[in-house]
Amino acid sequence: MLVARRELRIVWRNRGVTTGLLLVAAVAWLPAVLLPLRAGAFGVASFPELLPLTIAVEGVILPLIALLFGAETLAGEVEEGSLLAIVTLPLSRASCFLGKLTGRVAALVVAQGASFGLAALVVGFVNGPEGLAGYAVVQISALLLSSACVAVGAAIAAGGCGRVHVYAVSLLTWLVLVFLIDAVLLAAIVALAPAAPTQVGEHGHSELSGAMPLPDERGQGLGGEAGIDRTAAWLLTLDPVDLFRLGALSAISPPRRVGGTTTAPTLPLAVGWLCWLVLPTLIGLRRFRRLPLR
Repeated sequence: MLVARRELRIVWRNRGVTTGLLLVAAVAWLPAVLLPLRAGAFGVASFPELLPLTIAVEGVILPLIALLFGAETLAGEVEEGSLLAIVTLPLSRASCFLGKLTGRVAALVVAQGASFGLAALVVGFVNGPEGLAGYAVVQISALLLSSACVAVGAAIAAGGCGRVHVYAVSLLTWLVLVFLIDAVLLAAIVALAPAAPTQVGEHGHSELSGAMPLPDERGQGLGGEAGIDRTAAWLLTLDPVDLFRLGALSAISPPRRVGGTTTAPTLPLAVGWLCWLVLPTLIGLRRFRRLPLR
């Protein structure tokens, strides 16, 4: 906790980190403000209207902010010698790493919670509380996504490389998580999905939309039968960004019922988030323990 408090003080004094936290606030407000502008009016969109755009924006921007935020935990501190002041204290390497990681996660969670909480208050005051529960669950999924990406960024920086190298690897990791793995999983889901109907008079459909339907303007699943195949749900746990989308869309769409049972992907979500929060932390801790500082 001593290291975590020290890390929090570093965060609030760092201008670059403050800029990143302001970007979090921008992500919270952009969907609510841009949707009325698209319709040629000024105002704030309602919860059901802004949920699809919120999921899309958060799934791209939040991982980048969190990865760089986590990389800043240890990036360049070895070459600058600032870590020696901590490791010379009667603290273990595990306490040092976990304390710094806890401070970073706490700072981002507080900033993200305050930004989206304030946005929710304004939207609810202007347009009413309809859809607030779905919006809240989406933001909980976003907090899990940010925490996991902070852990990944810290694990990248735990190797003791310079800032330029750490930031470059973090950006590459962002591209892989948000675009490359997402494309691979999309191809896998399409390959595993049933073939689209081709009979005369029938309309084709997207396999991905059938597996993970986007909500309509009322926050309901398209076609009224939202849900996701179990195999596809487990595949999506391989990527934290797709895991975030899975949790968000499952929260705002009614679960599909098969044989009287609900097919909500609760177990894949729980196992996926546990792995993405714990495994990067353990990897970063192992790398930090092996880091030569003298």
